[in-house]
Amino acid sequence: MDEHDAVRSLLAGFIAGALQADDSERVRRHLDGCADCAQNAAVLQRLVQMVQRLPGDVPGPACLARITAVAKAHRAKVLESRRQAGLTVAVALLGWVMAAMTLPLWQWLAGVMRVWSGWKIPADPLAAFALGALLSCLFLPGIWAMLERVRVACKWEVRQ
Repeated sequence: MDEHDAVRSLLAGFIAGALQADDSERVRRHLDGCADCAQNAAVLQRLVQMVQRLPGDVPGPACLARITAVAKAHRAKVLESRRQAGLTVAVALLGWVMAAMTLPLWQWLAGVMRVWSGWKIPADPLAAFALGALLSCLFLPGIWAMLERVRVACKWEVRQ
């Protein structure tokens, strides 16, 4: 075994301060004359310092499991609230689309009602749209409930 191999085998003990005085002196003399071994010793010394700066108390597996469970529950709650918000927006948009698409139907119905009943039902499109929006919104809670029943029946869960 040459001098480099001998010093490298003693380097960890030297950094830890666990060598005999003569071995420690031998390593110190070699490090003064060898740049590669001195660089290895410096890297090893920095590594030891970093490890010593780590916190001494590492949480146990039970604590980590509780932290993970709380984080997963929070994430599921956030995802569920986002899903509910998205579903609410979708149902609201559906109501407006239904009102807009049924505008000709409501105009026609208003005209028929005007003719058959003699009522003073306004014939302008804005009134027909308002009537259509009102009647369409009456169906939205039913649509919401139907979508929720489908979700429960299909057992759709929030992805975690």
